[in-house]
Amino acid sequence: MKEIVIDFIRHGEPIGGKKYRGKTDDALSELGWQQMTEMRRLIGDNAWQQVVCSDLCRCQDFARQVSEQLHIPLRVKKAFQEIDFGVWEGKSAQQIEQEFPHELFAYYQSPEKHTPQDAEHVNDFNGRVLEAWHDLIVETVQQNQNHVLFVAHAGVMRCILAEILQIKRQSTYHLDLSYACFIRLKLFVDGANIYGQLQEMKNLKVN
Repeated sequence: MKEIVIDFIRHGEPIGGKKYRGKTDDALSELGWQQMTEMRRLIGDNAWQQVVCSDLCRCQDFARQVSEQLHIPLRVKKAFQEIDFGVWEGKSAQQIEQEFPHELFAYYQSPEKHTPQDAEHVNDFNGRVLEAWHDLIVETVQQNQNHVLFVAHAGVMRCILAEILQIKRQSTYHLDLSYACFIRLKLFVDGANIYGQLQEMKNLKVN
């Protein structure tokens, strides 16, 4: 049995502030970079052996910086992109509520039943993320690595947490995954079987 630690850091605030952006490729704002730098300072570099991220720049730019500074491999996977929010893309929660009354609340109650217009269905999203997640675990074991940094989107983190904790996706909405939040998972891998534990969760303090 192989033990692996996966450290997740959600990306910081992107340019344009807080809104629903899935495929929208906004870079980190100045505040977003400050958030990521502060979380890295709080947790330390932890002897990571590789960095993983999606190909969207709000994750990839920070991941590439860590990779270059620590001289460790960077693995960029398109499958780890955030869910496509369709007609909600680029809109704040307030704008969505005004344009599509009650739809936002319904989505959080049951995302499988209330897909926004032109959006990626949550089941399709879960499928692509979990396939890439399992591939990542297999590759990490094969490379004899045991500590990985994963710079991720909130939706990707929720998908993986739901699988590891064996809970419904909507239950993960009760977890505050704020910008630059940190989550540590410890995985026990025995062939195709994966058992995981949530070891630590940290959000930046908001004054």
